[in-house]
Amino acid sequence: DVQCIRIMPNIPIAYNEGVIGIFVSRGIQSIEETILRKVIRSLGYLLETKREDDLDTLTLVSSCGPAMVSRFIEMIVHYGVNAGFSQRIAQEVALQTFMGTLVHLHKSKESTSALVKMVATKGGVTEAILGKLEEGDFEKMFETAMDVGKDRVKKLRRALVDKSS
Repeated sequence: DVQCIRIMPNIPIAYNEGVIGIFVSRGIQSIEETILRKVIRSLGYLLETKREDDLDTLTLVSSCGPAMVSRFIEMIVHYGVNAGFSQRIAQEVALQTFMGTLVHLHKSKESTSALVKMVATKGGVTEAILGKLEEGDFEKMFETAMDVGKDRVKKLRRALVDKSS
């Protein structure tokens, strides 16, 4: 029953490329909402959630996302360095691969599944790599990790509510 506006940005807002979630409880005056939304939209993509639980999901996906993407890039860089690339070259190749893929997906409007299918040709290298990841049930491990994060978000939100009561 507390009136609040809760927002959840991610790190790329520093470059106006972020994702910002907003949940507005009942009873907030519309002028306050309008001003806040205008400011937030300048920082990137604004997702207005109807339920506070949806903002928790956004926290997991978007606010934690830059760390997860960065960790995956670190793994690619680490592999490149172990295979003989310098740290600088491995880092540049990994970053450019991610940026180029994102630009391609954004501009082509192609789904990620379609891109995977296009790159992972039958009997090819990518198919072998992805098969090994699936064999280890990489997706299940990811979902389990996200569920741990979801539990943590709920505990933090409960603690915040208890503190404000």
